[in-house]
Amino acid sequence: MPALRSHTYDASGLFEALGTKTAANAGAIVDLGGTGETAFEVLMDVTTCAVDGGDEAYTFNVFVSNDPLVTGGSTYHLIGSFSCGDAAVLLGDADIVSGRFRLGLSNVVNGVGYRYVQCNLAVVGATVSINYQTYMVKPQAV
Repeated sequence: MPALRSHTYDASGLFEALGTKTAANAGAIVDLGGTGETAFEVLMDVTTCAVDGGDEAYTFNVFVSNDPLVTGGSTYHLIGSFSCGDAAVLLGDADIVSGRFRLGLSNVVNGVGYRYVQCNLAVVGATVSINYQTYMVKPQAV
């Protein structure tokens, strides 16, 4: 089994503090301080999410932009996403209701570097409820 990466937590990379959401949510915007290429991971710590109705899905979408408003601005790009919830609406065969999930990403899209990063939550289903936190870290060597 390969070694797992460790991470140094930095509060400046926090998109969303631990808490329960029952609707879509726009996370905080992280300023990378410039447009030079930056490799990072987005970690999604999901404590629990409701799947009782059989139609719930929770999708974390990560965007980059050079506009400090990111998805509220003029130009932004989706660079990664991860979904959890009920297997009936996911591309899988088992419910995903808790765990630590991570996306390895970069702020460069088609040769252009972007300064701002945001992780938003999109939800579908009749009775959605998810407890989670999301944040960005720069990976440490294995």
